[in-house]
Amino acid sequence: MKTSLKYIFGKFAAGFVSFAAIAVLAGSAFAVDDQGVPPPPTPAIVSNEPVFEATTIDGERFSAQLRMIDVERNAIELIEPTPVKEGAKEGDSPPRSRSMRLDRLFKLQRREAPPPFPPEGSQILFPHGDRLRAVLSLTTETNLLARSFLLGDVSIPLGTIQGMILSPPVESDHAFSLRRRVLSEPKGSELLWLMNGDRLAGGFLGLDVAKTTVRIGGKDKRLDRTGVQAIGFDPAIVDYPEPKGIYIEATLSDGSRIGLERPKVDQGALSGKTRFGAAISISLAEVSRLHVRGGGVVFLDDRPATDAVYVGYLGAVPGYRRGENVEGNPLRLLDQAYDRGIGTQSRTLLAYKLERSYSRFQAEVGLDDRAGPLGSVSFRVLVDGKERYASPVMTAREEPRRVDVDLKGGRLLILAVEFGERGDVRDLADWVEPRLILDQKDR
Repeated sequence: MKTSLKYIFGKFAAGFVSFAAIAVLAGSAFAVDDQGVPPPPTPAIVSNEPVFEATTIDGERFSAQLRMIDVERNAIELIEPTPVKEGAKEGDSPPRSRSMRLDRLFKLQRREAPPPFPPEGSQILFPHGDRLRAVLSLTTETNLLARSFLLGDVSIPLGTIQGMILSPPVESDHAFSLRRRVLSEPKGSELLWLMNGDRLAGGFLGLDVAKTTVRIGGKDKRLDRTGVQAIGFDPAIVDYPEPKGIYIEATLSDGSRIGLERPKVDQGALSGKTRFGAAISISLAEVSRLHVRGGGVVFLDDRPATDAVYVGYLGAVPGYRRGENVEGNPLRLLDQAYDRGIGTQSRTLLAYKLERSYSRFQAEVGLDDRAGPLGSVSFRVLVDGKERYASPVMTAREEPRRVDVDLKGGRLLILAVEFGERGDVRDLADWVEPRLILDQKDR
């Protein structure tokens, strides 16, 4: 594998430009959906419900309100406003109902984000990036009792929790860094981050409104809760299985992100069962994003690259990072933050062996907001050594570019970030939401 990768990297270092075509889905306004379920006869836009931008795995984007989700039938129903033609009278262009297979939808993104919550507040951290902002009350022998800002009172099994941040730093970057350490550093036992900068390794026994109890060196110690900043649990003992089949990942206005099994939408509310077992219901007005999981989309940043090659301009190139930019900060393009992505710097080539049958690779690419005015790079995508996509040189504050590449029959995918106009100066390049689309027969 190493020999073939080096050969491909060397052979196609210069390359040539060829653009992959984007497959666009042209759906009929009132057609019966893939499941044989006709849309309602009189769809209506509800003025007080949010409008989302829908993105399908076929690359289509359109604005719509969310009317129905039915996981059992693999169906989703959206209400799409029809553009009003010049000179038309009110009511001449009624909205249309669009029904489709749920696993054909990639995500729904709010066109206008809900008002942001203040940064203060404790967080409960789960594996795979799920998190819940809440006031932490106390623990029982098996559960953590908490009050969510948006979901109300919840009881969470301790065995599903990977970490708790009791007093997050005020600065968002510091809070992000602490969350990363809490999720990645504990090994073999719990770790406590104290407000004075110290860390303690031991066994977590519980917390109440005043104290946090831990066992250190065979002795129980009750620590003042205000002195504990965060607690991380050994990931080897955390049980947070991924749901079988299709489920929804909901990002909420307070920054929480929760996986929902058997989600439903009714009268402007999203309901379902969380991955930690609680039944919840929340207004769609508090939903920022919805991703469809467990269907035909595989996020590339969920796994490490098969191989990585770095070519420095003058010095060493920092290694790529998953879920953050190359400096370890949140991925951000044009003030839009992303949970998923790969942060790199020029010149970096990442190789991924394609073990399954994938039809497409998709992502958005751009310079991270922290690159500043000096950064400039170009992005390339190669499949089995042949270039399938090449962007022009991109600079900071440019609109992200969409990448949609045909992978059919491909066995090796290479993502390359090339030098721009100033060598590698501030070349903080982000592949956001990079994903592989499974062939229909393998979903």
